Amino acid sequence: MASHGALHNIRVLDFAWWLAGPMVSKCLAQHGAEVIRVETEDYPDLLRQLLFKDNEPGLNRAVGFANYNDGKLGITLNINHPKGVELAKRLVEISDVVMESFTPRAMRKWGLDYESLRRVKPDIIMLSSCMQGQTGPYAISPGNGAILPALAGISEVTGWPDRAPTGVGGPYTDFTSGPMGAAAILSALIHRQKTGEGQYIDLSQNEAGMHFVGTTYLEYTANDRVPTRQGNRRDGFAPHGVFLCQGDDAWCTISVQTEDEWQALCQAMGQPAWAQAPEYATRAAREQNADALETHVSAWTAAQTPQAVLERLQAVGVPCGMVLNAEALASDPQLKHRQHYVTLQHPDIGDNVVDQFGFRLSKTPGGPKRPAPQVGQHNAYVFGELLGMSADEMAKLQEEGVIA
Repeated sequence: MASHGALHNIRVLDFAWWLAGPMVSKCLAQHGAEVIRVETEDYPDLLRQLLFKDNEPGLNRAVGFANYNDGKLGITLNINHPKGVELAKRLVEISDVVMESFTPRAMRKWGLDYESLRRVKPDIIMLSSCMQGQTGPYAISPGNGAILPALAGISEVTGWPDRAPTGVGGPYTDFTSGPMGAAAILSALIHRQKTGEGQYIDLSQNEAGMHFVGTTYLEYTANDRVPTRQGNRRDGFAPHGVFLCQGDDAWCTISVQTEDEWQALCQAMGQPAWAQAPEYATRAAREQNADALETHVSAWTAAQTPQAVLERLQAVGVPCGMVLNAEALASDPQLKHRQHYVTLQHPDIGDNVVDQFGFRLSKTPGGPKRPAPQVGQHNAYVFGELLGMSADEMAKLQEEGVIA
């Protein structure tokens, strides 16, 4: 199917499911790649089984699946059947990239591992995205993105110092590994363009997530100190945290590092007498007296709305933001200006809001163009037009449970 964008001549055969893998192919599809999403009706993607539009269940009504699979084509193929594997290899022959996110043994069991696919198409690029990589003592450990923040060290530094480590509210590493996987595929495509060689990409979702714990590991290796939970505080900043504002569950964030920012904050607060005390004369002193400092700042923010605090502090150069919920994000003027959320017409969902990635290409702008596929929606196009199969051939394979 004709498309536009930086990747308009690239075809991706996508066996990945849940979030981490589809995040990769979503990025490629939004920038023009023809992504063929492989599913089976017997084992539908977990994202098709939760968060339904209007709470009405249905495999084609899941808004999570719709958001992370926009722009893709959808086929059903049973790769537990030998003929399904044959069809998969025929699709590999006409593809540039193959993706999967199973445990390391799965693709090998089906004969669809990288070494097998290289014999089908020598310059194929293959990405395998799994929890902890394809090799090593824990490579085949079962699990999902909800437990990886703990393995990556993220949970250890999230929460309050007098309480247990806190989760991050979902499969955080799925979202961090997705863009990394897309970048890795683009690097492999550039390499193939220069050399004619394909290659294998072994993506560990755990290691991708470790990039987002800041300098905790560096602190350990450099100073033999193990950083742990600090709540909303941050070394080298004071005040730094979330502060209650006027309104129903209304909050703002304030982050002060430099002396100029501190003086600007004092100016915005009307130069209160308490701010002149020796306890707040230096950054080190403010960090040492953070409890009392935050109490003073909270008293000031509590009398104002988050918007008022934001405007007052940003006007004098103090880093400040509002804590936005989903309703506020939907009406945020900056996101509207950049068209971050795009409404597509989905045949089962109707108005379907999807988001695009945070970068914009000036010459080849991408973005959501087509809603996520219904189960098997593009079987006729992929098997008929791309592989040249007749209607009778496809009907027979459906009867045999191959295209299913």
